[in-house]
Amino acid sequence: MGKKRILIVLTLASLALSGCSVSVKTKDTSGVDGGLFMSTNKGQTWTQMAAVPTVKGVESISSLDAASISLDPSDVDAVYFGSISKGLYYSYNLGLGWQKAHSLPEGTVNDVVVDPADKCVVYAAVGNKLFQSKDCNRSYEQIYYDNNLQTEISAIAIDHYDSDRVYIGTSQGDVFKSSDRGVTWRPVLRSGYRIYKIVVSPQDSRRMLLSTNGNGMYRSYDNGENWEPIKDKMKEFPNTHKIMDFSLSASEDGLILAVTQNSMVKSIDNGDTWSKIELITSEKEATINAMGLNPKDAKEIYYATRTTFYSSFDGGVSWSTRKLPSSRAGWRIVVKSDQPNVILMGMRKLK
Repeated sequence: MGKKRILIVLTLASLALSGCSVSVKTKDTSGVDGGLFMSTNKGQTWTQMAAVPTVKGVESISSLDAASISLDPSDVDAVYFGSISKGLYYSYNLGLGWQKAHSLPEGTVNDVVVDPADKCVVYAAVGNKLFQSKDCNRSYEQIYYDNNLQTEISAIAIDHYDSDRVYIGTSQGDVFKSSDRGVTWRPVLRSGYRIYKIVVSPQDSRRMLLSTNGNGMYRSYDNGENWEPIKDKMKEFPNTHKIMDFSLSASEDGLILAVTQNSMVKSIDNGDTWSKIELITSEKEATINAMGLNPKDAKEIYYATRTTFYSSFDGGVSWSTRKLPSSRAGWRIVVKSDQPNVILMGMRKLK
């Protein structure tokens, strides 16, 4: 019932956006190019998805910077936008109209993940706390906090085979595991470096991979109980101690693509061996912030810098470029699993 009530409000937004005559007051957002952009043609053109319908009219997320973006694995049109300092927004119609998760704090949402077994269960990381909603974003409760107020919960992952298993990473380099959906937690890794991202293998949830900002990548073969650093397997490539983003292929078992600030590397054997993918920009010129991978075709690769969106349709042999649709940097890239021609990109101002 919660989603139905929200969709009634979103219908007003869709009418306003489609040009139908609806009398609402709107804020002037001309020249504001943040928030989230969507492409329906693999990055050729982009549309800003920013409307926030309220009882007072249509507002916007166009001034916000992205910290995280997530799609609901069981609801193909549900998307979550974690902002920097302004909380969490969610949409049940692929960004046509957004709603705010008012029960969450007004902080930076470093990560947000939806339970693959229950689309009304959502986890959001804000500051040193982890929150959980069990009622489709109507309310959130705190289920974990770090005693160090300077620590941030920086990454979340859920086991798609058994969603009782939840993992969080912190800015201090720790990984904690819960086997009861966040009721209790225990440490499983102390890396000493900020955890950027945790991913569960699409083929085998016992296999996991994570990235850090100083000690490269770690992998686990036993549901996150034990972790092995694999930085030495990547040592011939510069700057792989700091992995900005990475993807595990859903279509090719064992395939990993990872980007540093200025390069891209590839493994086809779960990280045992690595090779370099040549980019069209020199390593001195490239500043890569995010990457994306087509879940159905691993030859389709995307990455974004401060000014440019790059795409390859032959596994990185050749690249094409498009100027970003925003004056801000491309910060997060998500490719839709059921419609891989649809790409979502969050924008962020960089100093």
